[in-house]
Amino acid sequence: MNLLIMLVLLVGVSSYAATKKKTIVSVNSIYNSIQDIKLGNSTTSSQEQFSLSVELGFRFFRTHQLIIASTQTTDNLRSDIGLGLRFDLPGFFYIGSTAKDLQLQKKSYPVNTSGYFHTGISDVNESGVIVKAGYTQWGFTMDIFLFNKITYLTTNASVYSVQGNSYFVSGVGLGAEF
Repeated sequence: MNLLIMLVLLVGVSSYAATKKKTIVSVNSIYNSIQDIKLGNSTTSSQEQFSLSVELGFRFFRTHQLIIASTQTTDNLRSDIGLGLRFDLPGFFYIGSTAKDLQLQKKSYPVNTSGYFHTGISDVNESGVIVKAGYTQWGFTMDIFLFNKITYLTTNASVYSVQGNSYFVSGVGLGAEF
């Protein structure tokens, strides 16, 4: 099943961001909410964290981007930097359809959906000691292009794993394509 999904993603399909805009670089600034994923019958409470993320994307194929991601929690207990890939998912639930489909559906603000994965190094502050650890993050994002078709609102939902623990991350932010 995973192989089938990868083949579909690698086939050149159309989406608003990939075919209508000849962009090379995108920049996202996102405010995230991070919640611990509890497994089993755990009764311990976990505190919600917040973070600020900045992503720089370089389009190397019409539906593929190489992304450089950096994150800093608002309490300065964790910071990340990593590399990854973003894949546009055109037509996902009829979102990100072709321009003709959007016109027929009377949508004036194009929407793009994508999946992403990135991995890198995380600096975790544990009782005053900085510990370096590897992290992975994968998820989905939705971009709603505004009136000028350069800037967009972005939302994401993802799973973040570091030091054997997993977190659910949801965020909202602004982005721009150049």
